[in-house]
Parts: sequence; structure tokens; C-alpha cells
Amino acid sequence: MLSGTADAQSREEALVAAAREGDVHSFEQLVLIHQERAFNIACRLLGQREDAEDATQEAFVRAYRGLAKFTGQARFGTWFTRILINVCRTYRGRRQRCTTAVDPEIPEIRDEAPGPAEAAVQAQVQKAVREALAELPLKYREVLTLFELEGMSYEEIAQVLRRPVGTIRSRLNRARLALRDRLAGRVDLD
Repeated sequence: MLSGTADAQSREEALVAAAREGDVHSFEQLVLIHQERAFNIACRLLGQREDAEDATQEAFVRAYRGLAKFTGQARFGTWFTRILINVCRTYRGRRQRCTTAVDPEIPEIRDEAPGPAEAAVQAQVQKAVREALAELPLKYREVLTLFELEGMSYEEIAQVLRRPVGTIRSRLNRARLALRDRLAGRVDLD
């Protein structure tokens, strides 16, 4: 497994190098590698499918235009996620939500196929979590999304958000507490 990760990382590095030399096909491959994850992050941060699509596309355009500035100190995915987060912040500032309802087409957290009763309970819990997450301040949604849903380490999140690791740990703790408080009346937390 570790070798597969190293192979994927070296392939990505080769694609970045080729894209920096003007190979559009290589950048298209980078888009294919990162587009689903980017869209899911944008959906979770923006809460509206259309905004997430626009933000994801804009982030890839910005990444392509800024590829010469990519130094390789971080992985391409980390660097790109930083661009995406900034674009999502801009979208949040530009567009006031008309409703607090969560878009039902936002990708859900997937699990093994449960039975019908379990599926109904799971769907209610997922809906409650999505709604509670949408109510959190953006800085909390960012760290929860990147850590819990995207599996990034504290160090990677610190790079993406340009904050000290201690700040990320603290913010994540506060985000979890805020999410728990919002879920308290919606789902049984025991």
C-alpha cells in the first residue's frame, strides 16, 4: 500500500512538472485526480451544488494560471486545496444564502449497505449532521471537513489554512463541540 502511495505521488509530481512546462494534457490529468475530492470539499463548505461547481472550476483555473508559483514544498493536492478554500471563502462572502436548507444533492457520507431500518436511521443522522455542519462558522466547517471527512493530518491542514498546528487542534476541538451542541437536539448522541 505504501508503495502505491509513493507511486501515485511520483506520478503526480511528474504531471505537475509536465504541466508547468505547458503540457495541458498533464494538467487535465491532475484535474481528473483531484476534481471529485475538490467538489466534495466545496459542497461541504458552501452548501449549494451550483456554487460548489463554480468554485471548483474557478479553483482549477486559478491553479492552472498560478502553476508557475507552485514551489513543490507541499504536495500539489495540499497547494490546490488552499486555492479551493480561498475561492470558497470568496464565494461565501459574495453570495448570501437564500435559505438555510442543505442541498439534498450534496454528496453524503457513505458506509456499508445497512438494512432498511438502519438505512432510515442513518439517513436521518446524515441529514442532521449535514444541517448542523452547514450552521457552523466557516472556520469550523473547514477544519472538520479537512480532518474528519478528507482525512488530512493536522500538519496538512495547517499548511492549507496557513495557521499554526496548535490553532488547528484548538479550532478542531471547538468545531467538534459546536457540532455536538447543534446535534444534541436532533439526534441521540449516546
